[in-house]
Amino acid sequence: MKHPFCKTALATLTLLLFQLAAMAQGDATPDSASYANLIHAPVARIFSARNGTRWIIAGKDSSLLYRVTHKGVVINMRDTAGLPCDTRFSDVLIIRNNRVLVGTKNRYVFSFNGDKAKWINSSYGLTDSTIDHFEWDKRQKLLFVETANSRFLVKHHNKLINIRFSEVKDTLTTFDEIRHFIKSNFRWSIQKGICEVCADIDFSFRAEKFVSEEDLQHIKDTLRPGDIIVKRNDEQLSNVGIPGFWTHSGIYVGSLAQLDSCFSGIAMLGGQKPSAYIQESYREVYERLADKQGLIIEAIGKGVVINPVEHIAKVDYLAALRTNLDKADIFKSLLTAFEYLGTPYDYLFDFSNDNELVCSELVYLSFRPSPNKTGINFIMGELDGETFLSPNDIAKQYSLEWKQPSPQLKLVFFYDAKRRQRKSERRNEAAFAKSWRRKSLY
Repeated sequence: MKHPFCKTALATLTLLLFQLAAMAQGDATPDSASYANLIHAPVARIFSARNGTRWIIAGKDSSLLYRVTHKGVVINMRDTAGLPCDTRFSDVLIIRNNRVLVGTKNRYVFSFNGDKAKWINSSYGLTDSTIDHFEWDKRQKLLFVETANSRFLVKHHNKLINIRFSEVKDTLTTFDEIRHFIKSNFRWSIQKGICEVCADIDFSFRAEKFVSEEDLQHIKDTLRPGDIIVKRNDEQLSNVGIPGFWTHSGIYVGSLAQLDSCFSGIAMLGGQKPSAYIQESYREVYERLADKQGLIIEAIGKGVVINPVEHIAKVDYLAALRTNLDKADIFKSLLTAFEYLGTPYDYLFDFSNDNELVCSELVYLSFRPSPNKTGINFIMGELDGETFLSPNDIAKQYSLEWKQPSPQLKLVFFYDAKRRQRKSERRNEAAFAKSWRRKSLY
């Protein structure tokens, strides 16, 4: 027979676990009464962050929103952020301790970063202003939003800089289902196997590529964070399956010191250093950048990774393009790229979703316009009848625009292989503008 004390302790522990579970679900807890006395209003729901901070929806009509810091300081978030007085709150999703989504019953969603709020409305893909609740699948990095009349999906739950909602259809046509099944279960496996084998087959039999160590030093000295890089190696079997002359692309990141030098003072940082912002909001990226120089972000067979610039620059042909965006928009584009770190490689080359990415898709998604930034209006190409943007399409876009009054891209450098001399040479804009037309089997 168990001791009465053990029974009491077990019952107390069980009650505590149920209370903690209720708090995690955002339900009212035994703390509700004390908080109601503190804010002088009935408490509807309480949400807890790992650092001890709590968010509270309160008021008879759920028109009040409070944040209680881990030190017990109560902040009226509706008034602090200047939200409309008629806002009715419905749900809170804590992405990180200071990054929060707040759903409303009549005004779409508000995204909080600390005490600052951004309104997420129909321009971000939402077509229903009545938010019922959020669901967050951390493992799959999926954010579901249930509204009064529909459901929406955001692939990356931390994409609060350039967040975009896609409506989820209730049903799919039979053709769509069959097509998706074939692509997912057959073509993906075949293309993955082919790509992995071809990636390592080099018919050049050259240990050294044409870009020299001296060239590489100049490349490192010239590149700036946010530059778009395209490259090519000759005699690679993998070139056969990639449309056009240029076969790979990436984005130059540089270093934390370079990011601080280039982007300090932009309004969205509120006086914070870019490196500190990245450390706070993109910890994994910060750890990859810490104490390192000359880095890029790219999508390769391992997925979206951060690599030394040598990984993309020790090649036969290399070019870098710089956007004409202002520094705030370039920084936001880099943050978008950071959000995709760890995303798998897309062996189907499918631009219809961002669950998996190819190299040029990372560039496209990072720099495309969004409601909170100006971007690059890419001229899309095609692959097997589907919308696609290849590295060669990026070079082609430069060719079409470089003589116009306001081109979106400008050439930083172009290293062109001189095959007979077995080296690369610097060439000008006119030469690069013609490069995308070059024909080469591999």
